[in-house]
Amino acid sequence: MDFLSQIGSTTTASTQSFSTIVVMSLLAVVCGIILALAYQITHRGFSYSQTFVHSLILIVLITTLVMLVISGNITRAFTLIGALSIIRFRSAVKNSLDIVYIFAAAVIGMGIGTGSSQLAIWSTVAIVTVLFILNSIHFGSPTHQHHVLRITTQKKSAPENMEELLSPYVKSLSLISAHSLQAGKLTELTFLVQFKKSTPRVQAITQLQKLSFVTQVSLLSPQGGSSE
Repeated sequence: MDFLSQIGSTTTASTQSFSTIVVMSLLAVVCGIILALAYQITHRGFSYSQTFVHSLILIVLITTLVMLVISGNITRAFTLIGALSIIRFRSAVKNSLDIVYIFAAAVIGMGIGTGSSQLAIWSTVAIVTVLFILNSIHFGSPTHQHHVLRITTQKKSAPENMEELLSPYVKSLSLISAHSLQAGKLTELTFLVQFKKSTPRVQAITQLQKLSFVTQVSLLSPQGGSSE
């Protein structure tokens, strides 16, 4: 910690030795890797990207170097803002939590680059710890999970009231859409359902697939996955 305090005693790239700049860069990479590992372990859904993991590490490092370049110089700061204003970011962020990771990486890099290495390390530990706690206890997950159930039936032999057929398996359901397929030979029904706790989802799908007039059953989970 004494060495980290010595690093924070000077915050300009011109006054710091090359070895100190290297140490700050390595510290930025280590903090970035820790943050990236937290993202890799706690990520849920289908928007995972390896390039985003790499980007988190580079954001911490680049932000650190940017702060060293600026070094409290207002002229350099405005020059950097003008240069960055030329860049246009067109990639959309699919997961709102990804924005949090990007902001965290930038803040950690700013802390290291301004000489507040101890604060940057503590910030990394605190952010990662909170992420793991929230992920382990499933904080914020819905108490009642709804699924999208899509059933394709033969139009001639299918019963008119599918709600009664599904009632043994689901607690609640509502019809979202109904489409005609293959020139009216098939009907695709899409329901928003909440399964009963006593009925496993796989068992319900298996029972529906055994019906003679059912040609296909698809279940979309809240995360966007499907099972057929």
